[in-house]
Amino acid sequence: MSRKFSLAIMVFAFAGSLCAQTTISVMPPASGMVNRQQLWNIVLSSFADQKSDAFVRIEIFNIGSGQVELVGTSTPIQIFKGTKVLNFADLSPIQYSFESPALSKQKDGFVPVGMYKACYTLNGLGLQSEIVLAEICISFEVQPLSPPRLIYPEDSALINERYPQFNWIPPMPTQLFSNLNYDILLTEKKVYQSTYEAIQENIPIYHMFNLTDIFQLYPSSSPALDTGKIYVWRIVAKNDDDFVSQSEVWQFSIAKPDSTKDSIPNSVYYNISEGLTTVGNIIIQGKLLLIKFQSSEADYETDLTISDSDGKTIDIYKRKVRYGENYWTLQLGNKYTEDKIYRFSFQDNRRKSHGLTFSIQ
Repeated sequence: MSRKFSLAIMVFAFAGSLCAQTTISVMPPASGMVNRQQLWNIVLSSFADQKSDAFVRIEIFNIGSGQVELVGTSTPIQIFKGTKVLNFADLSPIQYSFESPALSKQKDGFVPVGMYKACYTLNGLGLQSEIVLAEICISFEVQPLSPPRLIYPEDSALINERYPQFNWIPPMPTQLFSNLNYDILLTEKKVYQSTYEAIQENIPIYHMFNLTDIFQLYPSSSPALDTGKIYVWRIVAKNDDDFVSQSEVWQFSIAKPDSTKDSIPNSVYYNISEGLTTVGNIIIQGKLLLIKFQSSEADYETDLTISDSDGKTIDIYKRKVRYGENYWTLQLGNKYTEDKIYRFSFQDNRRKSHGLTFSIQ
């Protein structure tokens, strides 16, 4: 038997021994936001007495399309007998090959929203070729932390405009998306239906696709929305053509003409910040008060109160304050007149008051 043939037998025997005695396991990222660095949390276990050189390769597949979107290769590492917990820092520098434009656009390292399969191979560095010592595949999902949130028309609101402008907040965080766009769906609700039954079962009276803005004006070329009817609407968020998430379903109605003839819709949201207790007096056009409030606290409920100059309460609106931007649309009735000054106020979760005074023009 030649020395070259004997050496080949020894190499293959050594490789077979390592393969039989080496395993790789992965600590999969939780559903939600996923950064590429989180994919490199692995555990290597070796029962072999010999130490060896190896590297880890990851292939990321989009489950929907079946296409490889990313390949990552670690720096060489040494495998010893025992268990070794490794992370991104231990395996760096990582060499990436981007097969998907969506992933290459994510400069901050976040993986776009979607369902993925990650396949890991532990490759030993042999004398003349690579040897697969262990392999494993996992699935993971990237989801937004919050779905799109509807702003206006508010839920159960009675509005003046028969051609309203719809407003919403995008799903967060927006850096998870390479091409965020929206579908808007508007339909009529029957008295015996829930809002969700109406949006699922009824023929849409307005349905637009692939919108890139976070607002959409109901077009004047469409039939005017009618009084005496209840309408429901929803926003569906997509990344390219892939479904991301959808909003709640809200309903609203159109006020009768005699109650809106002197009302001029207002489209300016007046900002109240956490660090500012009181905003000065503002003048609004018509009887629609639009408030924006940025909260840095966990979600809580509060009472939005409007009182007159004597301190007498006129209206109380119960609202949930969410972390981040909050938009409130308050429909003011006929009890409000142009010759008076009113105060809007509420308390945050720390019982700190915020507010502003306003008059109607």
